[in-house]
Amino acid sequence: MARIRVSILQRIVPLACHRVLVIDPGRRQLKLLLAESRLGRFRIIHRQAISVPDDDALDPDEMRQHMALLAPELGVHQTAIVLPQHKAITQTIDVPHNYIQAPRDYLVAEARKLSGLSEEELAVAFTPLQPWGTLSHPYVLSFCKRKELDLLIDQFAPENSENPDESNQLVEITTTAQGLIAASRTLTPAPLNAVLVDLGAKETTVVILLDGQGVFATSFEGGTDNFTRALLQTGRTTAEEAESLQRSTDLFHAPNTVEPLVEAVTKWHRELSRCITEWLDDNHDLRIVPGDLPVYLAGGGAAQRGLIDYLNALGPIRFQCWPSPTTAEPADNFWVASGVARVALGKEPGSLSFLPKNYHQQHAKRTLWEVVQAVVLVLVLCVALLLALGTWQHSKALAHKRQLIAQTTSALESARVVGELMQQLGAGYAALRPIMVRRGQTITTLQSWTAVNQVRTNNDYWMVLFADNLSYLEGTAAQQTPTNQPPLAAAQSYLNPGRNAEFVTEVCIPQQGEPARRILSQFVFSLKALGVFSKVDELPTERKREIVDPRVMISNQVYGVSMEMPIPLSLAGDDSELRRYSPPGLIRKLPTSASLEERADALTPTATSTNR
Repeated sequence: MARIRVSILQRIVPLACHRVLVIDPGRRQLKLLLAESRLGRFRIIHRQAISVPDDDALDPDEMRQHMALLAPELGVHQTAIVLPQHKAITQTIDVPHNYIQAPRDYLVAEARKLSGLSEEELAVAFTPLQPWGTLSHPYVLSFCKRKELDLLIDQFAPENSENPDESNQLVEITTTAQGLIAASRTLTPAPLNAVLVDLGAKETTVVILLDGQGVFATSFEGGTDNFTRALLQTGRTTAEEAESLQRSTDLFHAPNTVEPLVEAVTKWHRELSRCITEWLDDNHDLRIVPGDLPVYLAGGGAAQRGLIDYLNALGPIRFQCWPSPTTAEPADNFWVASGVARVALGKEPGSLSFLPKNYHQQHAKRTLWEVVQAVVLVLVLCVALLLALGTWQHSKALAHKRQLIAQTTSALESARVVGELMQQLGAGYAALRPIMVRRGQTITTLQSWTAVNQVRTNNDYWMVLFADNLSYLEGTAAQQTPTNQPPLAAAQSYLNPGRNAEFVTEVCIPQQGEPARRILSQFVFSLKALGVFSKVDELPTERKREIVDPRVMISNQVYGVSMEMPIPLSLAGDDSELRRYSPPGLIRKLPTSASLEERADALTPTATSTNR
């Protein structure tokens, strides 16, 4: 036999994947069935039938050796054993009301009464049922001899199965009837009122279902061995030939009718009918007749050709083979093992169990350990999930930071390029600014000179000097230089953004005293009336300079007039826009208007002079 692979889920999370090996010991065969429940889904993995000697006695030592050799091939699994129905007695007992809270004492006493054995000699199992018929608190009671159960455990229980650390433990011992009941619930639709029959080699097990629950179970002598012996009486040489002929040929109808076989089957049918009829007579209040209970025939004998049709012709009881299941595919003689596997895997709660108390405790400890292991695994998975989520969030944040760094680096590079362009622009503007300032100076000077020349009067006076304020304060006349030639220093300009351009003119008035003062006042008034100058006033004495050639004036008859003209920003070379968008390094290099004003104010002398 090829080794059966153990699933990864069973190794990691045993609670989510259980495997159980069902051992069904029969008179002719030892049936083994390996089933699995993985995440609640039941399936059959392996089936095997082992022939046993005809001496009707299985040597415990030989069976243990054989199972020890077979266990490694089947992988990690638990073990369940089928207790043959003929070794147990099953009854339905109605527990009195005063024993409802603790029915065990009453049921054990009933088992002792029915068996005639002491409590130490008995193995008792029971399970409650739903009320039916006249029974208000029914229990299914099943008991067998203690030595029969111990022998079964000694033969088939795995070694060290009492150790909770061992995965191969004995987890269930139940009867053939319980296996049939559990298997019937896998049918579609599941039978409610029916008779389940397992036709074995030497015994036949009978179970009666009422509303889907097993209310009666028994067994009687007689099975396929009787059919085979009847065929051997006709001259068949071997039992194997007789069994093969039964499966391949209809021996119940002409032209191949075998009378000894027909008589053996008829006798078996009478015994089965007697079991059913006696139970119906004991429960006549149910008003059920034998024809109301369909009989589901299982076991190796059910595969005989023509058997079902012949049985249906014998009486009102209707026979049929088990329908094809939806979740498993056992052969006819593996239905009992399939049902016991479902019981052992927890698929059929409420089934009675002959498992000794110490095995129950070890199994409970093992289950608790599996639960703890599953909880720890879930916690580890949760922690791993949280760590993965945190790592993902941190990686996402890191990627975002890297993106921001890249954007910032790009912005800084763009700012550096813009700064270089602004420096180039500022350098070009710094080169052009003196020309623009000089241009503004020329324009304002010409505008002022034109305005002064527009003064018309009949008074006797003449102008002897016209100069900008800065040149006048320096005490020199304006240079005759080309207008496009820039000055040597920015401080020589008298044009400052936001301030007025100031000019000084000197007039020579021949008259003296009050007439000269009146002519000077008329001259100042005429300049104001032009609307060109924002302020016109006589030049204070402390600001007078002796610049004019004495040959063109009359001594002590020269008067100075100060004129202020508002300067448009476009003519003054305003650099406010440049400073707004220029980098700090360039701004520090450009001279401010305030610095020019301070330089101009610093050139103002403190000496005084009188009018000439």
